Amino acid sequence: PYFTAMVLQDLKRRGIDISGGGYVVSTTIDTTLQAEAEEAVQQQIRWNRGRGVNAGAFLAMDSEGRILADVGGSDYKRNQYSRTSQSQMQPGSSFKSFVYAEALKEGVVGEYDTVSNEKLKLPGKTLKEPYIPRNSHGGWGGSYSLRSAFAESMNVPAVRTFVSVGVKRGTELIQEDFGFTTKLEPYAPLALGATAVRMTEMAEAYSVFMLDGRRVEPYRIKEVQGPDGSVVFTNTPSYVTTRLGSEVCAAMDRLLVAAVQEGTGYKAKSMPEARGKTGTTNGGKSVWFCGYAKGIVGISWAGNEYFDKRRNRWLLREMPESFGGDVCAPMWATAMKAVTAKYGSDVKPDFLPREAEETNAERRARERREAEENQDKNQEEVVPIRDDEGNTEPGTEPATRNSGDPQENPPTQNNGEPPVTNDTTEKPPVERPKPDKKPPKKPDTREEDADVEVCADSGQLAGTYCPETVVRKFAKGKRPRGRCRVHKAPSEGGG
Repeated sequence: PYFTAMVLQDLKRRGIDISGGGYVVSTTIDTTLQAEAEEAVQQQIRWNRGRGVNAGAFLAMDSEGRILADVGGSDYKRNQYSRTSQSQMQPGSSFKSFVYAEALKEGVVGEYDTVSNEKLKLPGKTLKEPYIPRNSHGGWGGSYSLRSAFAESMNVPAVRTFVSVGVKRGTELIQEDFGFTTKLEPYAPLALGATAVRMTEMAEAYSVFMLDGRRVEPYRIKEVQGPDGSVVFTNTPSYVTTRLGSEVCAAMDRLLVAAVQEGTGYKAKSMPEARGKTGTTNGGKSVWFCGYAKGIVGISWAGNEYFDKRRNRWLLREMPESFGGDVCAPMWATAMKAVTAKYGSDVKPDFLPREAEETNAERRARERREAEENQDKNQEEVVPIRDDEGNTEPGTEPATRNSGDPQENPPTQNNGEPPVTNDTTEKPPVERPKPDKKPPKKPDTREEDADVEVCADSGQLAGTYCPETVVRKFAKGKRPRGRCRVHKAPSEGGG
């Protein structure tokens, strides 16, 4: 129903009135895959309800921009607002991909360089309140390979890199190259995803890496035939050539592989050829996994939504025990297996000659013309989209305002959200690879080596209450023997 509602909005925006009947609307959705994607979302909600998760969404788009699966929410009767297409939510660390891509293009950092983790103090809201970015484990100091900093989602190196590009220039480049229609504010916490964007925007943005520097615009309607059988509207893939180029995108592709194979996105490894990045916002109000595989872009999201009667809109609660790698990476992998089994391909689309493609400036001019042409035809009321409520706390991964979605229909039942437990933050692994400017060595595959799941904080064998775990390869005799003692059940005072 979310997809159908958005198709009707697309028709209205294009000035096509089908209320008289007789129209045939062909869409991009695959109903079989849609059902499988819906089950993948519901499965993760069931499995993570104890962590506070009560809502999820998933979007899959192919290399031509066709939306093949669109799970706009988990309960349409309860909340009719589409999380994939209408809601603006902060993307957290999944936004770091764009920061590093621009840094690589600008020559600020090389793929095999190291990045500094030294303490950084930046202007904040007031002179007495500077912005001091922290890693979620709280430590500063040293340098790390770009590969490790990205895979383990370190905050300080990401902000430092963004500042080196230039906050104002970096913001403008990201807006331009990745096609965000949401206005991005130029300030340092943007490097950590302190902005509010739509899932469809993230799908288009991640298509840049998959398509070697071009991006494709998502669409739902393939063709509309009028009552007389004539074609009223037809859609074709809309590509935009960015300035990034294939070399930068190849480097980012390798970093996104590392994030899955070695970093916080390892629970997406069950999807062959997975590339992607996790995102966990401050307090876990929104958790993400954004990536692609075999010519398909997939974006997954989860949260704890509730209806605020006083404000008459949907808001998000914090989920301190939920993380993008734990909830959204497996959701993404499950849904993507079904999509790629049917539509996956290693062959990239036959692009038009570059001189025949739209540039960013040409696209904006076309969009302005279309908006002016449709202004008289379509006087629909614009529904304001409200962002997350909350202030950026210096020294933490900042949160923008909580996703406040206007309610089109009041909820028909009580939310019944589980209580949210307190204070667990996403912790990258304590054990860090040594800085290395050379290409990473191939992993040792000797028989005596073994993959072991350890706590990202303590480095010991992962326990039930460890908030973030990482799979590491250990040589024989070097494997940890004891279970993590840092994280205990809340009733025991741990966490």
